[in-house]
Amino acid sequence: AAGAGPVAQAVAYIRKPLHEPFGVQHVVEACGVSRRWLERQFADTLHCTPHAFITQQRRLAAEKLLRGPKTLTRKQIAHQCGFRDARRLRQALRAAAPSRNIKR
Repeated sequence: AAGAGPVAQAVAYIRKPLHEPFGVQHVVEACGVSRRWLERQFADTLHCTPHAFITQQRRLAAEKLLRGPKTLTRKQIAHQCGFRDARRLRQALRAAAPSRNIKR
């Protein structure tokens, strides 16, 4: 795909500094493309927005730490994975979990 190069570059950029606070605009600037173009390419290739991908990568990193030895607090894990605070981490984890309150 024509957008594979910049999308792959964006994915690599996102995965590298997860512990640092950054957003889509940082990715756009690092890749030298427009935000709208990057959003379209993510939708076409990854079926999500750049913001959703960033959150997903942070959540996956946090889940890995949460499953490991209990040496870090949730607040420390949140900061290490780029979430502003433990509440944001909790929101990301809940949003990804299947609903337990499905009425039958």
